Amino acid sequence: MRSMYAVISRLSLLLLAVFLFSCKGEQIGSSTRLNIRGVVISDSGLPVPGAAVSAHGKSATADDNGLFSLENVQVPSDRGVISVSANGFFAGVRGFIPGKNDQSLTVTLATKTTVADFPAGTGGTATLPGGASVDIPASGVSTASGSAYSGQVEVAMIHLDPTSADFAEMVAGNDLIAERTNGDEATLYTYGILRVELSDPSGNELQMATGKTATIEVPVPASMAGNAPATIPLWYLDEETGIWMEEGEATLSGNKYVGTVAHFTDWNCDHPEGTGTVTGRLLDCNGQPIPNLTLNVGQGTTVTDSDGNFSRRVPSNTDFQITPAGGVVSFTPVNVSSLTEGQSKAVGNIAAGCITQIEINLSDCQGRSVDFTMLTASWSQGGTQIFTEKTSLLMAVPPNTSIILSGVTLDGRRGNASVTSGAVGTTTVVDLSMCDGVVLSPTSFTISGSIFNGRVVNIVPVQVFSFSSALSIYTISDDKTDITIVGTTAYNLITFTSIPGKTTGSFQFGGGSSIDASASFRDKVGTDSVYVSLSSVQSGTLQISEYGQVGDRVKGSFTMVMNGEYTDLSFTTSTPITNLTVTGTFEALRSPDEN
Repeated sequence: MRSMYAVISRLSLLLLAVFLFSCKGEQIGSSTRLNIRGVVISDSGLPVPGAAVSAHGKSATADDNGLFSLENVQVPSDRGVISVSANGFFAGVRGFIPGKNDQSLTVTLATKTTVADFPAGTGGTATLPGGASVDIPASGVSTASGSAYSGQVEVAMIHLDPTSADFAEMVAGNDLIAERTNGDEATLYTYGILRVELSDPSGNELQMATGKTATIEVPVPASMAGNAPATIPLWYLDEETGIWMEEGEATLSGNKYVGTVAHFTDWNCDHPEGTGTVTGRLLDCNGQPIPNLTLNVGQGTTVTDSDGNFSRRVPSNTDFQITPAGGVVSFTPVNVSSLTEGQSKAVGNIAAGCITQIEINLSDCQGRSVDFTMLTASWSQGGTQIFTEKTSLLMAVPPNTSIILSGVTLDGRRGNASVTSGAVGTTTVVDLSMCDGVVLSPTSFTISGSIFNGRVVNIVPVQVFSFSSALSIYTISDDKTDITIVGTTAYNLITFTSIPGKTTGSFQFGGGSSIDASASFRDKVGTDSVYVSLSSVQSGTLQISEYGQVGDRVKGSFTMVMNGEYTDLSFTTSTPITNLTVTGTFEALRSPDEN
């Protein structure tokens, strides 16, 4: 799935996982009353509108920007849990330790894509690139209620590699807290997670039949293979508590752990340990705190608070490192020797290099302070995101860099601003008014010909992220502009590449022109869902009617004759489609120029 968003992924959006706010919570015995606020995003970095969010008896629906708010939630003092679901995604569960302050969270949902299908009567195997797999035996599946099932089985599956950069934001539960078979609590050190869901062609949940088991294979990352034990406990996720429960074990065979399971949620190959806590403080070259910055701590992440302090629970008896994330600051990795169970270890001050900051002052249209804002800063090589209830805050950014700021409040007010950061050691002030942002109209195109008869595809852009789902990027090195527009609905995408210069005008496809285009979307052919990919432009015209400055609008229209194919969602059968007429309009936001 991520390959669909190649242009967006090169911006290397760093999503901050957890940030604590200044509003005080109310302590009530063994529980705490808090407001829980945050955003639901997909694994491609886009908001998920309409996601259902719940926590401890309260529920909410994410708005068009993916934002949600749960007010006055009574959370157990030892650990809170938030659950999120949305069509087209695996469910998300996130645990957190409540403090005296309100809580803010980013919940990342993994896109759910069918990777294999087969008749229940014969069984079958689903395999991912990299070798993760699940083998379902013949007649091994039942309905969710336990009735016999003999129809087609669709398998959706992803593998989470603990060495990947986005592992901490993707792992369910977030903190890898577990319960052993004897009831003892543990913190896990993971070698890999396999997430599997079974369904019928209508999307109804299926499960393993009573008395049947499936075989799973989970690859071990090469960098961890030397320490991988010969056998390891298996853990499944209790989706209500967000706690990993021990059940069975897996055996190392080559570079994979192999085990059998009798039901499906997430399955985790982990070594259990006790729990320790590491704390510290991040300072710049002048001894000043660096706030709102993500750090890698072992297999997890943490975020510095307004005074540069951080805290993270870690498995005991395991050495780990603390390293910077996102490339904004640098410091020598901090090696931390294993902690004993229950130990809290302070690593003290971590001295980073000198940094560049921007000071962001937030207000509404009348110059009054705003309440709760999700603030995104983006630049050509990266970005960062912060939840804040402050009206003024500092953000570490690269020096001498063009930066776009974008904000959205819980009540839907938006703002955009651009600023060029100063030299190392300086702070640049920028005012962001939450009322004057560029609002993009949906990109829409109509397809006629072959299997289509005036099929309309709408791609609704999202303004939470300033480079969000509608980008225009000018590349200085080759004097070309690329435009990419991605919809909040998975699969919807259209791109235009190698457009000469950064200007308005009419540009021709075909006939030796360097301009190219592609589009993709999900559709129905008969009763089957398919993935439609249009990747070859035979002829046509791209008209750019407006090309604004950085942070402003790029818009236009197009008429193309295209070829492509449609593919069943198991990605096993593709059918060519030719001579399609594609006509529509687009709007995008101009992002910082790239070298």
